[in-house]
Amino acid sequence: KIREAIEAHRFQSVGPVTVSLGVAERIAPEPAETWFHRLDDALYRAKNSGRNRVWVERLGSSDIWAEESGPSVVRLIWQEAYECGEPTIDAQHLELFALANAALDASFKTAEPRAPFEAAIDKLLAHIVKHFADEEEILDARGYSDLAQHKAAHASLLAQADKLRAAVAADRTTTGELVQFLADKVIAQHLFAADRKFFSLFANQLAQVSKRD
Repeated sequence: KIREAIEAHRFQSVGPVTVSLGVAERIAPEPAETWFHRLDDALYRAKNSGRNRVWVERLGSSDIWAEESGPSVVRLIWQEAYECGEPTIDAQHLELFALANAALDASFKTAEPRAPFEAAIDKLLAHIVKHFADEEEILDARGYSDLAQHKAAHASLLAQADKLRAAVAADRTTTGELVQFLADKVIAQHLFAADRKFFSLFANQLAQVSKRD
């Protein structure tokens, strides 16, 4: 984004300017001098491969940690900031994260029979169906003005979930596709965006909970 912003900017008395960038993540025990040497090397690789580009050196502490941690490195992390204040919705959102993580864990165990993975997916999707129905009922009782649009978003996600389940049954899905559906479609686009539009309905409840805590 930095490279693109500089390229698009027109500097007074200079005109267009481009930059080459090198990126290197420090490996925890290495001296700063060694780290900067790798960083400098990444910068020159960016320049020598055509300029106006970013070269990322892939070695780093996070790569080592990920390799040592194994499949569980892919996790959806629940935070209190995701709560809206309505007990049923919040509890179901929390359970959604737990079931999604269970499905992700099972998806990595490719050497084992797929039955546990399929069971985890079935449990997750069944929860999503129930959660959507319960949420719609609660929002309807509160007179939520965008309920029709919210229901349409639910219907779209359920249709995508059905396709995902069919792909799982046919052994035609990947962990990446599962992550995209859960993290991007359900969590980022729906829970973080669409759901936040109704959070104001329960602001008083959330304030009361915070006061008790």
